[in-house]
Amino acid sequence: SEQTFAFFADDTARKMMDYPDVVEEYCRMLDLSIFRVPDILLPLPLFNTAVQFAIACLNIQHREALRATLSFLTSLVELGTPWHQDKPEVQRHVQA
Repeated sequence: SEQTFAFFADDTARKMMDYPDVVEEYCRMLDLSIFRVPDILLPLPLFNTAVQFAIACLNIQHREALRATLSFLTSLVELGTPWHQDKPEVQRHVQA
């Protein structure tokens, strides 16, 4: 995350438009990680920044990058649903 944020630090909006493949792969990685390793991902100090970055990416005009971003944000919302109550590693962070 730190390397991705450093890359986008200057003129974030323009770089998101210029490098939609980076946005797509980063959000895809977050989406895969949120269910596979929530105990590692959720408590990270940069996780809130990653979510803010994903929200900012909603303006991007690239289908696959937007799809990956929406998939990550959908997965994040799904963590708080009853479907995941049987996963204590998730609920420990969702209820905190």
